[in-house]
Amino acid sequence: MQESEQIRLYKMFDCFEDIKTAKQNKENPRFIYEVQLKDLIANGTLANPRYQKIETNIEGNVDFEISENDEKYYKQYGELSERIKNQLANSSYRNKIIVDEYIKNREKYGKTLVFAVNKAHAYTLDKEFKKAFKENNLDINSEYCLSGDRNNQEKINKFKNQKDGVFINVQILTEGSDVPDIQTVFLTRQTNSEPLLMQMIGRGLRGKAAGGTETLNVVDFHDTWEKFKFWLDPKFIIDGLSGDRENASSSGETITIPWEVTMDIYSRMVANVTSKSNSPIVPHGWYSVIDDEGEDYRIIVFDNQLEAYKNIEDNIEKIDENTTAIDLIKKYFIIQESLPNEDSIAKLIKYINENREMPEYFEFENLKVANSIDIAKYIINSHLDVFGIEEYLEKLFDSNPIFENIYDTVENFTNIIWGQIRNIRNPKTPMTVEYVDKKENYNIEKDYFDLQKLLKEVIQEVKEKNWFKPNENVEIMYTDKPVKGWFGLCTKYEDVSCIIRINNLLSSPMVNENVIKYLIYHELLHASGFWQHNKEFRKKEWLYENADVYDNFLDRLMIDYDIKSALDEMDQEKSELCGGDKGGKLTHPAGGKGRPVIPNNGYNEISIENADIIKKIIETTQIEEFIHLEFPNINAYIHIEDISENFYYEEGIYTFGLMYRNYNEKSLSLDCIDYPMMLGVSNWGDEDRIKNGKIYIESPAFGGYFAQLALSQAIEDENYIYIIKNISKLGGKGSIFRLNKNAEDVTNKYLRREILVEKLNNGVINYKNNDWVVVDKILKSDLEDEENYPEIFYNFLEKFLKYAFYIEEIIKEY
Repeated sequence: MQESEQIRLYKMFDCFEDIKTAKQNKENPRFIYEVQLKDLIANGTLANPRYQKIETNIEGNVDFEISENDEKYYKQYGELSERIKNQLANSSYRNKIIVDEYIKNREKYGKTLVFAVNKAHAYTLDKEFKKAFKENNLDINSEYCLSGDRNNQEKINKFKNQKDGVFINVQILTEGSDVPDIQTVFLTRQTNSEPLLMQMIGRGLRGKAAGGTETLNVVDFHDTWEKFKFWLDPKFIIDGLSGDRENASSSGETITIPWEVTMDIYSRMVANVTSKSNSPIVPHGWYSVIDDEGEDYRIIVFDNQLEAYKNIEDNIEKIDENTTAIDLIKKYFIIQESLPNEDSIAKLIKYINENREMPEYFEFENLKVANSIDIAKYIINSHLDVFGIEEYLEKLFDSNPIFENIYDTVENFTNIIWGQIRNIRNPKTPMTVEYVDKKENYNIEKDYFDLQKLLKEVIQEVKEKNWFKPNENVEIMYTDKPVKGWFGLCTKYEDVSCIIRINNLLSSPMVNENVIKYLIYHELLHASGFWQHNKEFRKKEWLYENADVYDNFLDRLMIDYDIKSALDEMDQEKSELCGGDKGGKLTHPAGGKGRPVIPNNGYNEISIENADIIKKIIETTQIEEFIHLEFPNINAYIHIEDISENFYYEEGIYTFGLMYRNYNEKSLSLDCIDYPMMLGVSNWGDEDRIKNGKIYIESPAFGGYFAQLALSQAIEDENYIYIIKNISKLGGKGSIFRLNKNAEDVTNKYLRREILVEKLNNGVINYKNNDWVVVDKILKSDLEDEENYPEIFYNFLEKFLKYAFYIEEIIKEY
């Protein structure tokens, strides 16, 4: 009931005075009875709602076509247009996420009510659920219900009498239909209608004492929209229903860790595991302040925010009553993943202005036992198999209440730990450039370029050439000092403003002004809505004249100039950028501008002895942990838990089945169809000095062989062996010929190779006047001990699969 309706109702029955009297005289109210929702949950009248947000990774402005009429519709009604809803409904990638979430947690979710985007979505989702149930041999029913169907009530009654199953509707079950024992509500649509949101959640809120369930799972599938703002968060509705939570520590002592804090910890862990971030996000502690209501409030602090808070403390005298939260966030919090919320920083500013010091800080000592990275490291060192890991995690979760406090469910807990295990085994290592003594000196001069002037010139050029609509509400500045990881960075803040930061390293007369303008252009693309490095972004980036020349300059900056000496002159021997020791490393993650080139440090062809050891590893070694890879852009999913014995042998030719468990040879799912995959070692093609040195992956999904590596092309230096592919050649022997499939022209072929380099994120080697992308890098000393072979093989196979399927993604997208 809306507030206006309540007021009319109160006036009809002259209730205002009665309500006032009831609140003032609780022992003798006239007729008004008031009960808190949390009390109804406590006595079982209402179910206890448990909220879970699932990020679909759908970026509406990138993944869907949004017209001016769609924007007008949203401005008028505050909801998505039917045209956009249809695009959502037909997103097989998004529908698979929804269905997979249920399949993986079907015992937990049980009887589930799904609220679809529209009628088309109800139909497509039902089709996907039925298909998944059949493929997984599950005796579970799925049904959908559309307004106007004659047999709707029959379908509802059938669902009501089932013990489990999935029932999909649009708004038919938002009110008026009674299905008391719903265990889970799936919200697959976002809305700005509070009554609609309350009705959807309310369908499952009947508690055990009222014939319903003890708990209700509310699963919110969340898309990201740049142009549309959905300010209603189901979590806030649920927090309002369930009230504050108290969480028990391992000692049995009750500690007050607010639910929003633990959800923040958990959600950042999830984001870290699934993102391209190179550093783990770990909760470190909190600042304790008092909010406007006089209640304790904790400002959560993560490891990657410690330096920012330290800088705030060091500059505390600059904070006064005119300082705003967004001012402080923009000044001290640069990296997107480390941005705090404005409300927390506003409370911090208020405390500082009242006390002229930072609040008291507490470390999460009791959370250290639940550190997902430490747990993952322990598991890796314990050499448990897949089933042993699952058993260990379940026992660990049950051993201490803190795990439920942070992760909520054992499913969430195990998923996080598996993600950390994958990250540790195959770290998202930044691309590296090693320092060597070079020709030219390098000088860094303070504010050498007028960034404001250059930004205006770039914006004007973009407008004149009509490349895209630039965001003109952008600030630009240098970093305070040279930083590692990127040349330029664009950060978007809660007030929707953007700041472009240019690495102070580039404030130098050795850098051409046009390089800086190109870098600004690249970051301006991000600020203007092109956040992903996808096909559309690359096309617009390459509109900039001489983009390849400026890219090459940034690539070779660390090779052609003596950067370290320049930093030493600035008394930054121990700066973040280069460490302080000769031979330190500068890192360039894929998100930063520029392609790394690993300088020639005396490469030679791989020795026959080392090639034979690598062949032996591939031919004889078994993987000890499963490989799971997802390539949603081509709807491909890989799961490998075993490698078969070679089932074809002739003159040194080996072929192995990549298997899902040891009873199912179909390890690849492509467009929802399962296929086998084989790994082979052979001597096909021209004779090379490395006999039987061709390694390939084949599958009927792609008509046979679709990815090949040649050990004869591998090179080595003093420490490493590099498995490489030529990206300078567009055709002929040794080229990545498959990358040319359906390419429009030569420019498109080179673009595809640049994208492959970025996706692989392993660096590029210039060898014999050609550029070679690194597929895998093997430490030569590891070949001396056979105990290292399983890990060498695992890493090689996973990287080879990524190489193969990144190419398939690029062929489709570019």
